[in-house]
Amino acid sequence: MKKISFTALTCLLLLLTACRKDVEEMIYNENYTTYEQQFKSIWSGVNSVYVHWSADTVDWDARYRRLLPQFQSLDMIVNDTSLPDSLRSIPYETFAALYTELFQGMIDHHMEIEIKNLKPAPGDSTTKFSYFPGLIEVINRDYLHGLSEMLVYNLTMYLLELEGHVTELEYKKGRDTEVIVGLIDGKYAYMKLSDYNLSTSPNDDAARTAYEHWLEMCFRPTTQGIILDNRGNLGGNSKDMELVISPFLDQDMVLGYSRTKNGPGRYDYTPWATHSILKAQQTRPDIPYVVLADIWSGSMGELTTAAVKALPQGYFIGERTYGAFGAALTIYNTNTYESLTVGELGGTGKNHHINTTTYQYKFADEGILEGIGITPDQEVLYTDYRNQLDAAINYLNSVSKEH
Repeated sequence: MKKISFTALTCLLLLLTACRKDVEEMIYNENYTTYEQQFKSIWSGVNSVYVHWSADTVDWDARYRRLLPQFQSLDMIVNDTSLPDSLRSIPYETFAALYTELFQGMIDHHMEIEIKNLKPAPGDSTTKFSYFPGLIEVINRDYLHGLSEMLVYNLTMYLLELEGHVTELEYKKGRDTEVIVGLIDGKYAYMKLSDYNLSTSPNDDAARTAYEHWLEMCFRPTTQGIILDNRGNLGGNSKDMELVISPFLDQDMVLGYSRTKNGPGRYDYTPWATHSILKAQQTRPDIPYVVLADIWSGSMGELTTAAVKALPQGYFIGERTYGAFGAALTIYNTNTYESLTVGELGGTGKNHHINTTTYQYKFADEGILEGIGITPDQEVLYTDYRNQLDAAINYLNSVSKEH
């Protein structure tokens, strides 16, 4: 397995909450006291609200039939009065192995699972099982690399500035996001966002003014291309789509369709709703537009990538993205057995905490890509801080020569 640094892992976990803000919540207040009851509560909760049953190949019923007797056997151990108290407990490894088998391979890349071991073994270092199916899939990709912070991108642009390739460089930290903008070689307008939360920022916010600077550069007659850098962008607010796509449309765009669950049955869905991006009043649809994205581009970071790719003048360079679309839904149990905690995400006194996607997204041209991600027009795997940006510049240079 590839290794990933603690910093990158910590940043990745932000992906699970850095999606859309309109998060729906469902609470199950079942008074379970046994491993069998806990398993049934979790299985039935996911069975009812999981939105990807139409696309996921996991056999949920088979896993129930296979695992239920094993959870029942845990209760038998705990209730066996012939055993000494020290043995009437369940080691973390046993508990974790069962829930790993339940959830492994599920395609929801927003999914996060935290479950408390009701009767942990003495000496166990943790009472909490944590599992992230999307993370497990991503860290096993053969092009895994660390997640770079905004400082790295700013340093890259600063070095290009010293070399005389970048002018008008700005790095602004706003209330909700950070933005880097600059003009490369006097003709390519570059912007890097830490996340997509510009639309929630005040008009005089530092990040918002930097974005306005980038947009002004995009509309200059001397500007010959655009670079939107979505690498490491973990998501944000869907309204930001209008800020980076609408000004470059020649007509309204249908990017895809979404639907949610509207009942407890696995296939109780609402009709597909069209996701349209409206053309702005002032547009420049003819300018070549490159988007950079990588393995850590998720949620809005990859929805905007898909939108640029779908433009007639759009081009995606980089790596297949993370594969997480949609907002998060929380299901948890709120009983407080022994007042133990299921981690910060679950909060004090919760015995299980599961986040899963609220809606299923289907792209107009490529279908459902949950757990897969967006595939680039030109694959350029990360080797250093410059190679993917250089590929974008080289592409724009080649397009400029054609014109």
